[in-house]
Amino acid sequence: MIRGEPGIGKTALLDYAVAHAGPMKVISARGVEFEAGVPFAGLHELLRPALGSMDRLTPIHAAALRSSLGLGERIEADRLIVGAAVLDLVSAYAEEAPVLLAIDDAQWLDRSSAEAIAFAARRLLADPVAVLVAVREGDGSPLLAAGLPDLVVAGRRMSWSGWSTRPAATPLPCWSWLGPTPTSPPTTTYRSRPVSSGHTCGAPTGCRQARGRSFS
Repeated sequence: MIRGEPGIGKTALLDYAVAHAGPMKVISARGVEFEAGVPFAGLHELLRPALGSMDRLTPIHAAALRSSLGLGERIEADRLIVGAAVLDLVSAYAEEAPVLLAIDDAQWLDRSSAEAIAFAARRLLADPVAVLVAVREGDGSPLLAAGLPDLVVAGRRMSWSGWSTRPAATPLPCWSWLGPTPTSPPTTTYRSRPVSSGHTCGAPTGCRQARGRSFS
């Protein structure tokens, strides 16, 4: 979870992660204010690349997801079923290659989408899926309760705090496993808060290495 004031560099960090995703498959969405009241608008954008894996879902999950995304007959499906369907679809999509799930401007993501993504993110512990979410500091989102490691972007200096003192062989949190450790940092200062034991961002290695660690 990347948090910070408007214009501080959250989108730049997401773009950096996506650009260095290498062989990973990327699914992404950006919250927009005028769609914040449209149920599942964000989920529709996020899951489009993965819709080819829909046939791997159970019939009830496939029907609920198609209905929510406006791709099938309208049915009543509770949040648990929709969240489980999102989890199953992302997991199925990650069977062929690791997946990077990136959300920008999460404060404007419609609530239905945010809740479904948060439900899935909390349960993507054994899947090769990384979840990176950027949200404006001070604004709310159901994704804030997903248990993702917390990275707070702060400061105006054009440097990445702690870079020069961290050993070269030490992977960076949250995207150390996206590819080789970069030789230069994104142009922003950041600090991260320690994360409680047991919470990762869905990555099998990199983000777990940031657990309980604070950089400043």
